[in-house]
This record gives sequence, structure tokens and C-alpha cells, in this order.
Amino acid sequence: MNVYVLDIAPLRGREREALALLPEERREKALRIRREEPRLRSIGASLLLRAAGIEPPFACGEHGKPYIPGGPHFSLTHSGTLAALAVSDTPVGLDIEKIAPVRRAAARALTIEERKYMEADPERRFAYLWTRKEAVLKCTGAGLSQPMNAFSALGDAAILYGETLSLYTVEYGGYMLSTAVAAPSAAFVPRRVDASELL
Repeated sequence: MNVYVLDIAPLRGREREALALLPEERREKALRIRREEPRLRSIGASLLLRAAGIEPPFACGEHGKPYIPGGPHFSLTHSGTLAALAVSDTPVGLDIEKIAPVRRAAARALTIEERKYMEADPERRFAYLWTRKEAVLKCTGAGLSQPMNAFSALGDAAILYGETLSLYTVEYGGYMLSTAVAAPSAAFVPRRVDASELL
């Protein structure tokens, strides 16, 4: 499995150049986003897909998860100024979140044991647990159809719909980055991608 991380900052002022490289479907998706930073994150994610040779058209699973029939499995995510892509031979989910103050309501997404675990370092541990849970939901394609507190993300694996998924998390420059994969190990080393090299 490979995980690529892109800082979108170098895309500012080069948006038109970046958009011209994208397939029509991804370009139109980005152009529908009004605010600059979210639009640049979408463009950055699309550039990562392009660099990995993963391009539309995509098929969609039951809950809308995009995939390539017979192709590699992939998962996109973005937060703050970063976009990230995981590519794997087996189903994969990837999530990134900036480490930030925790809203009390968000903690309801955690199990009782996870809330206790979070108490020692709320911001860092919440981001750790949240990204792992999001990665699981993305891997299965369940999305928000499955309550996040219905399973635990504390161990090296999570079980959802009877499927065991390996979990792995790294801290990356003020962000948490987590994967869930249908394989014995979800370990990865993030690969930094320079946005200017993709243009």
C-alpha cells in the first residue's frame, strides 16, 4: 500500500493550470466548490489521482464509494491544507484530520472505552480515533449509514459487518493520518508529493 500526501499551498495562483490537467469529471467537481481552500483540496486530490494513473470514469458502490472495476483500490481524503491518497491491492480507507480542539458533540461518536482513552490527551487522541473510524467507514463504503460508536478503533484492527480490517495511524505535521485495509497490515510511510512537480 502507498499513501501520498500533498500540500495544496503551491497550487494558489496556479489553479487554472492545475484544472487544465484534470479529467472533465474532476474539473467540474472542483469548479462547483466556491471557497478557495476546499476547491484547492479537491484539485490537489485530483492531481494525486492523476499522478497515480487513477482516472475517471469510476463505478460507485452501494453507498457511493468510487472504485475502478478490476483496478487498484484507492481512497482520497483532505483536511486543512493537505490532500492524501491511498492506493492498495485490497480494499482501503484513508482519512486525515488536523489536530484541533474537540467539540463535545463529536465525542458522542466514540464508544465509552474510547472516551476514557481520549481523556489523557483530548485533541490528539480524538483525531487519532476519528481518523481510524472514518478510514473503516471509507474502506467498507458504509459512510454515514453506520453509527461511528457501533465499533471500536482502539486496537490494531476493527470489525465491521463481520469483516476485520487492519488499522494504522501516523501523526504527520499537526495532522493524524489513518488507514484501514482488508489485509493483515495497514502500516505505511506517508510519501510527500510536491504540488509543483504535478503541474
